[in-house]
Amino acid sequence: MTIEEKLNALRRVMAEKQVDTYIVLSSDAHQSEYVGGYWKARAYISGFTGSAGTVVVTRDKAACWVDGRYFLQGAEQLAGTEIELMKMGEPGVPTYEDWAIAETPAGGTMGVDGRTIGYGQAEALKPRLAKKQITLACKEDLIGMIWTDRPALPEAPIFDLPVSFAGESRGEKLSRLRNHMKEIGADYYLLASLEDSAWLLNYRGGDIQGTPVAYAYTLVGPKETVLFIEECKVPQEMRELLAADQIGVRPYGELPSYMQGLEAATVALDPALINQLLMESIPSSWKIVKEDDAVIAMKAVKNETERENIRKAHVKDGAVMVRMLKWLKETVKKQAVTEVEAAQHLDQMRCDQENSLGISFTTIAGYGPNGAIVHYSPQEESCATLKPEGFLLLDSGAQYLEGTTDITRTIALGELTPEMKRAYTLVLKGHLALGHAVFHEGVSGTHLDILAR
Repeated sequence: MTIEEKLNALRRVMAEKQVDTYIVLSSDAHQSEYVGGYWKARAYISGFTGSAGTVVVTRDKAACWVDGRYFLQGAEQLAGTEIELMKMGEPGVPTYEDWAIAETPAGGTMGVDGRTIGYGQAEALKPRLAKKQITLACKEDLIGMIWTDRPALPEAPIFDLPVSFAGESRGEKLSRLRNHMKEIGADYYLLASLEDSAWLLNYRGGDIQGTPVAYAYTLVGPKETVLFIEECKVPQEMRELLAADQIGVRPYGELPSYMQGLEAATVALDPALINQLLMESIPSSWKIVKEDDAVIAMKAVKNETERENIRKAHVKDGAVMVRMLKWLKETVKKQAVTEVEAAQHLDQMRCDQENSLGISFTTIAGYGPNGAIVHYSPQEESCATLKPEGFLLLDSGAQYLEGTTDITRTIALGELTPEMKRAYTLVLKGHLALGHAVFHEGVSGTHLDILAR
């Protein structure tokens, strides 16, 4: 279907469900920054494929909000559609919430897939809707009703992350979390973040490109922990390793019914990471302790094994970059190399490294003017060809068992103009100034920005 056909199909469903305004977010059921194909509803309905953005559809209007990284991409991908590009932060541009509220009639209904909106976000929105007697409908996924060829949820198996990489067993991590639960008076701790489950239970997965996680929830109890994940993704060997630490495995979709079957209890959670629909499924008899995610605080303090492995990851990734620099400067003098070919060569070198889990995000390879395009992604049909002159921007990284890397370099491929040299020097001076700055308590990036200008 064309974008117009998709919008018309969505509006027919909206009319059937008596929804006046429908919000399509970029997140999944776990409030992830990057999502798998099943969750790319915003890209499906709009054609805009950036990693962040929000689409709002009414009975006769549609708009897409993008941040500064995607102004150019948004304009290109939304061109020829009825969807209006909204450049976030620009003068006169309302937030998507303000626009959606203004476009929804008093007493009307605003819909959103309740799995994709965080509980905290929904709760902040409700008082504003109440001023116009607008109902927030979260129980139905209207995009799913028209998306006939929607990708299935991934089924990549999870695998054990040995203590030699984690530095702490899953049993030890669970014990630390349970001690915290006792301090705050919680019987259970509910974890929705994919990274939380992977870190706490020492496993890795392959459900999201560039991020070694798996779609799952974890409910930590006083004695037993339950991992809610599609059972086909847990090999028998992994299942036995989990069982040794009193970690059970149940189907991904069983969490709400499982909680309903438990006796009244107190559960701790981070409202910013729990989606609205899941929050509504917690038994009304339960007491909820809302706090900042305790696992994030735990994993923020790296143990010695983790610190050493991070160093190893950056050493091996640095070696890859050195070889890449050599290959680039030698090859562009002898033959034509496109941006795509350069990116593919770098990606392959990373994948060939020991303990590689692939790249950590899509490699950005921007030559000349393309290097100025934020989040530029070279395409076969339109990418530039490198020459032994000017700059190439490489922004890339890898996932290793040891850790994650992200390296950005501006590379001189040959002769440079005086303007290029001046620009490079000014950027270097900004980096040096920031590198020598003392970060006093309470200082933010905004305060330090002046040093880079």
